[in-house]
Amino acid sequence: MECEYPGCSIKATHVLVDYYHTPIEDDDERSDDGRYFCAHHAFADGRESCHICASYEVRTKAYDEVAETDVEMLRTYPEGTLDSDNCCSDHP
Repeated sequence: MECEYPGCSIKATHVLVDYYHTPIEDDDERSDDGRYFCAHHAFADGRESCHICASYEVRTKAYDEVAETDVEMLRTYPEGTLDSDNCCSDHP
């Protein structure tokens, strides 16, 4: 799958997830800018990173519709999703 950032066609490495690591669906307003991003665009436009997930390269399964299989992707979070320490639900 490719990065969904406007004008980018690089392979996606990150999936947009909520606080509990569930991939955000197409019809969710938080996915207006896309759900899959390359490393360069994963944290553009206010998207966030849990520093612990990033340090250990923790991944979430996402379904690649083109390949018709699950793929493991790094996480990116919509702006304002993480707690006050910039951590996800696994790392409060």
